[in-house]
Amino acid sequence: MANKSKRKQKKHLTKAEEEAQDAEIRKALSEPWIQQRSGLMMMGLLSLAFALFMIWQLYPTEGLGRSIMWGLASATAVWVVFLLSFGFNKIVRR
Repeated sequence: MANKSKRKQKKHLTKAEEEAQDAEIRKALSEPWIQQRSGLMMMGLLSLAFALFMIWQLYPTEGLGRSIMWGLASATAVWVVFLLSFGFNKIVRR
């Protein structure tokens, strides 16, 4: 009877190969995923879209002035969270 759940045998690496593999993984994790300019542009577009969505949703009930205020507040909240996490990441990665 055939064993359908055969496991792949792990290839045993030498100490030098393991260290090289670990160094490669550390290097890949320390590099940014996207460029800073692209990330800031994405955050700007995201916060603008979120502000416009809030204004659009609140305009019928709150009026134009209060809906703009809430839209700006929500966009500011997105930037505050982003900047706090960015600052924390800078502190931790020193």
